[in-house]
Amino acid sequence: MPESRVSTATDAADGRRPAIMISITRYQNPEYTGANRCLPCTITNVTVAAVGALALGLVAPPLGAPSFLGALLTIYLRGYLVPGTPTFTRRCFPDWLLAVFDKPDPAPRSVDVEETLGAAGVLEDGDDDLILAPAFAAA
Repeated sequence: MPESRVSTATDAADGRRPAIMISITRYQNPEYTGANRCLPCTITNVTVAAVGALALGLVAPPLGAPSFLGALLTIYLRGYLVPGTPTFTRRCFPDWLLAVFDKPDPAPRSVDVEETLGAAGVLEDGDDDLILAPAFAAA
């Protein structure tokens, strides 16, 4: 009969991870954790967690610290607490703040629609205004 073994913290010395770490890390989201972790997002989420835990702690003191620890665990495992953080951080933070964290906005904030559609061959100059390009209109 195979020997059953309970994993302990000392198992890490022989290169294996403890069972509790294996159980917890299966919930990690590699898209937003590890090397892919967004530092501005993490700071934003920890701030939200701290403010929320403080508010909860004022209303129900025994719940403040456990809620903060739960929020930190969620941020550690998932990469964020507030869903959509990576998107709104890049969209809402000013460029100078993103540059502090070396996360410049990957997309331009505004697009010249007329120029873009003209370059794509959709629009062209008419007499007084832009018109659909004949080839595009025919298609």
